[in-house]
Amino acid sequence: MAVWPANLPSRFQADSFVEQPPELSIRTPMEYGNAKVRRRTTAGPTKITGVMWVTGAQRQMLLEFFY
Repeated sequence: MAVWPANLPSRFQADSFVEQPPELSIRTPMEYGNAKVRRRTTAGPTKITGVMWVTGAQRQMLLEFFY
């Protein structure tokens, strides 16, 4: 498992953090009546976005960690 580099900030800026839960169900429209809703999977990826201020050297380190 990858380990987060110690020289990078460990948190996003507090006011920029957004977490979006995964879409686990699929909705199928019916010709008559309500839409059919069923579970697609039991788990899915959670989308997390945020702002992190880094220097040029830290940016390079972040890209190397990511790739």
